[in-house]
Amino acid sequence: MIATWRAMLQQDAGAIHELSERVHPDYPEDRSVFEEKLRLFPFGCLTLDNDDGRVIGYCFSHPWTKGVPPALDAPLNALPKVPTTYFIHDVAVDPAWQKRGSVVDLMPIIADVTRLCRLRHQTLVAVHHTEAFWKRFGFIETPDKTLQVAVREKYSAESTHMEAQIDAHFATGS
Repeated sequence: MIATWRAMLQQDAGAIHELSERVHPDYPEDRSVFEEKLRLFPFGCLTLDNDDGRVIGYCFSHPWTKGVPPALDAPLNALPKVPTTYFIHDVAVDPAWQKRGSVVDLMPIIADVTRLCRLRHQTLVAVHHTEAFWKRFGFIETPDKTLQVAVREKYSAESTHMEAQIDAHFATGS
């Protein structure tokens, strides 16, 4: 059983939204929010397909500015003219396909997109107590306590803002 990351297509929106509702029920986002991200920055929108061509994962990411991340379930309207970080908004993999290295395969792709945006800094919000998972890829808890409070107010009480320098982290996540 093989899974492969590919560029997201507009016709993937229904399968992605359904997967989002199953994987992230505590963080609901309207399908239109996902569709807008795809329109604004298609290079950061990827889909994970199994060997039958079924959508089993997705990633939404885009250039942003350091500090408070975009709100959940709200349109971005536009990307910043002068981004200072690359924000990994959402990565989800069907539970039956987790722990098979799919995110390990994803991170070099995201690193390349980050570099193409001429950025060397990445941020994300760890939810569901996934900080240890993201640390495997070089992410650390952002030391700014005010930012952590803001993220917990926007996302959930257990959310953690994390960051990584692109040249300092990754590749295999092992």
